Amino acid sequence: MLLIAWPPGHVTPIHDHDGLWGIELVLDGVLQVESFTMTVTPALHLAPRDITLLGVGDHTTFTEEDYAHRCRNLSAQRPALSLHVYGGVLERYRAYDRDTEGRWDSAPQRAELELTND
Repeated sequence: MLLIAWPPGHVTPIHDHDGLWGIELVLDGVLQVESFTMTVTPALHLAPRDITLLGVGDHTTFTEEDYAHRCRNLSAQRPALSLHVYGGVLERYRAYDRDTEGRWDSAPQRAELELTND
């Protein structure tokens, strides 16, 4: 489980969760979740699936291994807070981006916690 504080306006890169299932619950603020369906054959491609707005008490779930998403705190002034539960330890994931010619690429990432005493 992770408790994530989202700074105002923060947006993640498009990313997966290394095949883990997950539940993401908003505790404060509003998050936008833009989800994608991923295919890898013949080449990596991400297709927009949907956009979901999550307010306090709202949640989203994912179970598919071909799932990727991007999360955004819609407020320019207020932080948001969310609780994330995954079906295993999230040690790594992939971040996705398009190159200058429109082809999708991915880069492996290590999941790291940033702890603050604020």
